[in-house]
Amino acid sequence: MPGSTVLAGKQSAPIVMDPDNKFAYVASFGLGTFDGGNVGPGDVIGAIRTYTVDPTTGVLTLVPGSRIFTATPFDMTIDRTGRFLYVPKGAGVGAYAINPARGLLTEISGSPFPAGSRAAQWVTLDPTSKFAYMSDGGHIWTYSVDPGTGALTGVSDSGPSSDGSIVVDSTGRFLYRQTHNGDFYAFAINPATGDLTLLPGSPFPALGGGGNNGKPLIVVKPRTPNPPTSSAVPSPASTTAGWNNTTVTVDLSAVDTSGWAGVKEIKYTLTGAQTGGGVVSGASGSFSISAEGTTTVAYFATDKTGNQETPKTLLVSIDTRPPAATATASPVPNVNSWNNTNVTISFSGTDSLSGIDSCTGAITLLGDGAGQSAFGTCRDKAGNVSTPALMSGINIDRTPPTVGFAAPNPPPNASGWNNTNVSLLFSPADSLSGVMSTVESSPLTLATEGSSVKGTVTATDKAGNTATFISEAVKIDKTPPAVSAQSMPLPNANGWNNTSVTTSFTASDTLSGLKTLSGPVVTAIEGAAQLVTGTATDVADNVSSVTMRLNIDKTAPEAFSQFDPASKPPQFFGRDLLSGVPAGPVKAVSCVPALWRDDEDDDRHDATTAGERRDDPNNAQLCTATITDLAGNKLVLLEKLKESKGDDDDRQHELKAHIISTRYNNDSAVAAPNNQQDFQWSLAKDGSLKSFDQTMVVGQGKNRHEVVAKFDSKKNQTTIQVQDNSQGGKDGDKNKDDKIRKIVKPGLDLLRMTTYSGLLDVEF
Repeated sequence: MPGSTVLAGKQSAPIVMDPDNKFAYVASFGLGTFDGGNVGPGDVIGAIRTYTVDPTTGVLTLVPGSRIFTATPFDMTIDRTGRFLYVPKGAGVGAYAINPARGLLTEISGSPFPAGSRAAQWVTLDPTSKFAYMSDGGHIWTYSVDPGTGALTGVSDSGPSSDGSIVVDSTGRFLYRQTHNGDFYAFAINPATGDLTLLPGSPFPALGGGGNNGKPLIVVKPRTPNPPTSSAVPSPASTTAGWNNTTVTVDLSAVDTSGWAGVKEIKYTLTGAQTGGGVVSGASGSFSISAEGTTTVAYFATDKTGNQETPKTLLVSIDTRPPAATATASPVPNVNSWNNTNVTISFSGTDSLSGIDSCTGAITLLGDGAGQSAFGTCRDKAGNVSTPALMSGINIDRTPPTVGFAAPNPPPNASGWNNTNVSLLFSPADSLSGVMSTVESSPLTLATEGSSVKGTVTATDKAGNTATFISEAVKIDKTPPAVSAQSMPLPNANGWNNTSVTTSFTASDTLSGLKTLSGPVVTAIEGAAQLVTGTATDVADNVSSVTMRLNIDKTAPEAFSQFDPASKPPQFFGRDLLSGVPAGPVKAVSCVPALWRDDEDDDRHDATTAGERRDDPNNAQLCTATITDLAGNKLVLLEKLKESKGDDDDRQHELKAHIISTRYNNDSAVAAPNNQQDFQWSLAKDGSLKSFDQTMVVGQGKNRHEVVAKFDSKKNQTTIQVQDNSQGGKDGDKNKDDKIRKIVKPGLDLLRMTTYSGLLDVEF
C-alpha cells in the first residue's frame, strides 16, 4: 500500500495490534547504542513505537512521542481487553498500560517482573488473560495477571526448557514449546493455578527432521464457537411504561464468551423517530437519542474472529412535552353558579405522544363557602407533569335559608283570639348564597278558622336549598255565635199575641266559645211589628244578633150592628184598629127564646103592633155574638131581637132590637146603655124594597141620641135626621129644631149601632 513503509528501527521485531485494531505496536532492537538510547553495556537495546491504524485504508501513522526504550523486545503480546502490553525485558517481563485514547504506553509499577537470572526471550498469555508465560531459553515461568492493574505475580517454574518460542492453544488448556531443532514440548495448563505439567511423549519430533531455527511457533486460533453477547442500557432508565422525558444515552457493551478472542465492535442502527447508526469499536460505547417519539435501536456485536451475534433491538421512547390537564367539577352548579352538595373535582388529561399515566385524585370540597378552588396535575407515561389545572369559583351552600316572622297583625284580643284574617310579615334570609324566592309573598295571610292556625313559608336560596318554616299559632274565629230567640207565649196562627210576651235568647259558639248573651226581654206594650233584638258575643268578639217581630194586641175589638132587609136578621161586624178582625158579618153564637118586656119598647111607639102577642113568653130571641180580633181578644155582645110581620097584602115588616150587655175579654159583662133599634120596611109586589125606615136610639133623657133614616125607593135616596138632646141651641135654649140635623145621601144608607169601650153610638 502506498505509504505503508514506516521507520521501525535497526532491526524490526514482532508487531502486535490491540484487540480493537486502533493501534499497532512495532518493536525494534540492536546492540549497543540504538535509536539514541542505551539500556546498558552489553545488553540488546530495543524500542517500541505506537502507530494509529486507519480503519479504512489500514495505513499506520506514528504517534509522536510514543517511543519507549526497553531491552530485548524479541516478543510482545497484548491482553484480551487491550489494556496491557507485555514484552520480555531483561531477566523478567515488562508490563505496560495502554492509553485508550492515544495508545501510548506507560510502564506499570513493579515492571519488569523478575523470573530468573537469564534474559527473557518469549512471552505469551492464555486466552483468558489470567496467566502469563515467559521463556528465558532454560525455563518457562508462570505468572498470574492482576485484571485491574495488569501487574504480574510469579506462580511457578516449569523446569528446564530449551530455547524457542511458546504459544497457548485457543482453549487455554495446553502450552507448546518449540526447540531449535524443531521438536515440540507440550504442557497441560492447570486452569486454577496456571501451572504447567509436561505431557507424556514430549518432546514430539518435528516432521521431516530439522528445526525451524528458532522461528516463532504459530498456533492458528479458530473462530470461536459462540459469538459475543451485547447489551444496550438506556440512561436515564425509562419509566415503567417505557418512556423518557429527556435525551437518552444508550450505553452499548459486549462480552466475548470465548475467553480470548475479544470483542471487535458493536454496530447499531436507528429507525423511527431518530434515524442513523454507527459502530462502536471494542466492547463498549455510547450514543444519544433526543428525538421525540419511539426510536428502534438495532445492534449486534462482532468478536475479533468475525463471529457476529444475532441483532437485538431496544426501543427508546422520548416525550419531553408535558400533558394538558383539565379539571371538572361534579355536580355542575345551577344557573346561579351555586351547589348545595359536596363538589368533587376530577382531573383528566390528554397527551398526544406517550399518553396519560396518572392524574391527581379526585378532590371533594366538603365545606360551605363562596369562591372555593382546587387544582391538580396529570403525569404522562414519560414522567412529564402538566401545568396545574385550576378549578376556581366553586360556590357551595348546603345550609337552607331562614325565615323570621313578625308579630301577628292585628294583634289578638285580651282572650288571645282574632276575628279577622291575620297577617304575618316575614323576612327570609340566607347569609351565603342569598335568598332566591319564597313560594308565599309577605305578608302571609292566615284566613282559616281554628284554635291553632299556623302558616307555612317555603324559602329557596340561590343554591337550591329549600326549607319550610311554620309560623306561630294564632286563634282565628270569624264566625259569629249562633243565636236564636224564643217568644212566650207563642203567637197565634195569625201571628198575634194578646198578652205580654217574654223573649228569651239562646246562643252557641263551637270555636272560641260564648262570651255574653242578652237576657230575656218582656214586651208589654201593644203594637204591631215590634222588634225585640238580642245579641251574643263570642270570645273572639264576634257579635251576632237575632230580632223577633212581635204583634201584641191586648185590647178587645169593637163591633157595630146594622140591618139590611135583604140579608136579615141584623148582623154584627167587628172592628179593631190594631190586629184587625176577620172580614164580613159575625154570626150569633147562639139564640134562645126570650120575652120582650113592655119596658123594652121605645116610648114613641105603641106597645103593640099587628100580629104581636104580649102574652107570648117566647116572642123574642136572646142572641149572643162573639167578635174576635186576630189577636184573640173577644167582645161578647148580648142582644135581644123581636121581629113583627104585617099582613101579606101590605107587606109591612118591623124588627126591634137592643143590645143588652158587652163583655171585653175576660172582664165581667157590663150592661149596655139604654139603646133601641127599630127597623120598618115594606116590599113592592115584585119583592123589591119599597120603603125602609131605620131608628136608632142611644141614651135617654138629656143624653138621648136618636138617628132616623128613611129610604125613598122612588128617589133612591136616604134622608137621615139626627136629634141629639145633649146639643142645646143658642143661649142654651131647648129648641127642638135646633137639635135636629138632616142629611140626605144617595141610595140606601144603613145606620150602624156601634160599641166603644162599653158605650154605644150611632154611625151612618
